[in-house]
Amino acid sequence: MVRLGADGIATTVRTIPDPDAPDLLAVLRLDGNRRVTRTDRDLAAAVFRRHTNRRPFLERLVAPVARVALKSGRAS
Repeated sequence: MVRLGADGIATTVRTIPDPDAPDLLAVLRLDGNRRVTRTDRDLAAAVFRRHTNRRPFLERLVAPVARVALKSGRAS
């Protein structure tokens, strides 16, 4: 979406699960042209500079009750 937006292409994403296609994560629809902003260009450039840190933040495990809440979507 970010790259398409920086190229002036409008998009819509639908992330609602499809019971008939359990491996489908999202549907991306191209919606024609759009005006490109400075923010669009900046975001597209930032994609290549980003990185993911998957290391633990703390030296201790997450409490079991917190893990259950996170998995169920009830964590606040």
